[in-house]
Amino acid sequence: MSDSSSRVLIIDDDTNLLAGLQRVLGKRFDIVFATGGQNALDMIADGNTFAVVLCDMRMPGMDGIETLERITKVAPNTIRMMLTGNADQKTVVDAVNRGHIYRFYNKPCSLTDLSAGIEAGIDEFHKKADSSTLPEVAVQNPESIQGPHSPLRNRFLLRLVSAKISHLCQPPHSLPRCLYNAVDVYLQKVFGDIVYEELNEEAGTVLSEINCADDLDIWPTINKKRQSRRFADTILVKILLHFENFNAGKRTFLININQVAMHESSVTFDDSVFTLVFSALFSQLREDIKDNEARVRLDFLFGNDISARLDKILNQGLKT
Repeated sequence: MSDSSSRVLIIDDDTNLLAGLQRVLGKRFDIVFATGGQNALDMIADGNTFAVVLCDMRMPGMDGIETLERITKVAPNTIRMMLTGNADQKTVVDAVNRGHIYRFYNKPCSLTDLSAGIEAGIDEFHKKADSSTLPEVAVQNPESIQGPHSPLRNRFLLRLVSAKISHLCQPPHSLPRCLYNAVDVYLQKVFGDIVYEELNEEAGTVLSEINCADDLDIWPTINKKRQSRRFADTILVKILLHFENFNAGKRTFLININQVAMHESSVTFDDSVFTLVFSALFSQLREDIKDNEARVRLDFLFGNDISARLDKILNQGLKT
């Protein structure tokens, strides 16, 4: 790629790593290197445009988070990515909230994954430059998530899940409504495209059968119907199991929803929002698991030890 609007800036103080990346990635991308944050900022100040910036976290002087935070201010359309060998929770949250990162990679990182990420970042940069391809907000009616013309109506799986969190977009929390699209993207990544479409179709059948005009009535009605409840439990259990490694699951959730939130509303969600969403989705399931009959039913449906595994996850996510 020789197009100057597709250039990639890689920032790292490890010159051996930079040389290795040049040998491998230089054949595919137009790459420029900087050995530190200030060096990178000077390049941008000189009028250089970069589609993607990939920055190491730990560097002497200006670290990766501060570097990306400052790049956000001077080159807001540049797609920012982080590479680090220390993916602790605070690093991830700071990178999302301050550096507004698009992708997060742990060292050592697969060069195949890194190449694919850079390619996606370049595509995203051009989409932002066109300024006409950002996804529309799923909910147009500020008072309800279930208006008759809402795009949410044909995303049945999202509607089913969003019915558990819709109150978070109302006072006192008043979270931005880009949360719905963000959750939808997360669901697609959790289930994969094929399974997502199958579940979406089945969710449409469930919603048609229970026929609730108000989304607030969806889950109370589902809980009264055995077949619908079984399907709904399947969705929640499958999502919850992605938090079995809780910190990694939480990190993945925040990164995915913040990618959408930044594009749609220039906001980011932090740990407090994660806690609100996690509680809204799973607090009822936690209460159910306290009942022995419910535990037996879950173990029968999903495996003999599933209730214990879910209980362990819920205890981490719903600490009181």
